[in-house]
Amino acid sequence: MTEAAPGRFEQLVERLEAIVKQLEGGGTSLDEAVALFQEGRQISAEAQRLLDAAEAAVNGPGGTEAVTWLGGPEPRP
Repeated sequence: MTEAAPGRFEQLVERLEAIVKQLEGGGTSLDEAVALFQEGRQISAEAQRLLDAAEAAVNGPGGTEAVTWLGGPEPRP
């Protein structure tokens, strides 16, 4: 598994927030808006890969899920 640079996920989130603000603020041409949207999709995909890697690290080998999507422990039977 490839380790992410410290703070990389936070950087991605900050850039996504900036893109959303820019798109919501208007004043961009259609070409600019499309380019921003495409950049946002690429950033979102990279952030998802980082989240997937973190989940795999938490769950460990064997694939037993130890954490739910909301971040709490799985209830034990």
